[in-house]
Amino acid sequence: MAGTLTIDDVVVEFLEGETVLDAVNRAGIYLSQLCKEPERPALGACRTCLVQIEGVRGFPASCSTPCRPGMVVRTHSAEVEKVRRGVLELTRGMLTPGDGEGRKNLAQLDQAIKYTSISPDAYPPIHRYPIDESKSFFVLDRNLCILCGRCVDACQQVQHIGAIALIGKGHETRVGVFGDHLMESSICTSCGQCVATCPTQALRPKREPAPVARRVETTCPYCGVGCGIVLHVNPQEQLLGMVEDVPENSSSRGMLCVKGRFGTGFVHHPSRLQKPLIHKGGSLVESSWEEALDVVAERLAGYRGEEFAALASAKATNEDGYVMQKFVRMVMGTNSIDHCTRLCHSPSVEAMLTSLGSGATSNSYIDYE
Repeated sequence: MAGTLTIDDVVVEFLEGETVLDAVNRAGIYLSQLCKEPERPALGACRTCLVQIEGVRGFPASCSTPCRPGMVVRTHSAEVEKVRRGVLELTRGMLTPGDGEGRKNLAQLDQAIKYTSISPDAYPPIHRYPIDESKSFFVLDRNLCILCGRCVDACQQVQHIGAIALIGKGHETRVGVFGDHLMESSICTSCGQCVATCPTQALRPKREPAPVARRVETTCPYCGVGCGIVLHVNPQEQLLGMVEDVPENSSSRGMLCVKGRFGTGFVHHPSRLQKPLIHKGGSLVESSWEEALDVVAERLAGYRGEEFAALASAKATNEDGYVMQKFVRMVMGTNSIDHCTRLCHSPSVEAMLTSLGSGATSNSYIDYE
């Protein structure tokens, strides 16, 4: 521990480099923090985490104030609560009355409003924006936006895409894209990082949330990076909409692409094959796996060398890929094996061959830092 400070008459230890908000959270003291993503540096945008510190003029934002030994902090003095109440009333005033009612992800703002006992109608909203539904997987509803900046930070500083920004001035400030066009006209890749971090559902999936019976942490089934994901499973044992990222995963560090974030819908798609099909009498007929494997083995036995070729799948594991190429070369006697990433990965392969001499990276995200 780097030292101790006192928060609301409680002595709290802090680590080197921690902020007052880190210490407040560790002490279990409630303090609103609408623009602070737990794994990200402070933005200091929402000003709802203001505190009073002895010897310091004004009311600094605790998220961007470093801890110092002997510091005396008050989170609930009459003076600081009055200022914070005004900030929260202004923040709530950005939402049109009735907007977002019942939406799960408004819990952060609702909790802050309830705890502070503010008047929800102290400042009536001055805007009404059309909802941007131009993207395939999520919508941008500026009527629920509190300009916390978390989505912009996620797009620009986490994913380094830069599709969205805060545009306009003064009362006209809003989240938007270059030229103030629809989201579909931007360089947005639909990674969903902005959606995952939004505290008010101004950015939200098009598929409405449903009751979650359990959460399952696993690995993304697409490419070989090994990104960590958390699946939401409903009481009927079906996967629900958007998945969560896993900041602790050393491969993905809390980042996902569009496939990892939104690409689990194929699991329950009505046209997905669930049983093998075999040609019988000119038609495809459902069969058992045992019968299908016997048919495949019997027919493969009639081919050798250049009569045979195989195509591997990116959805398979590395071990599956290894067995596949071993089977093709050792059993079937040919080098004619290819992979679906020749299509989707080919642009990055060319870039990597030019810059690294290899079509694959050999480093983790942490190594780059």
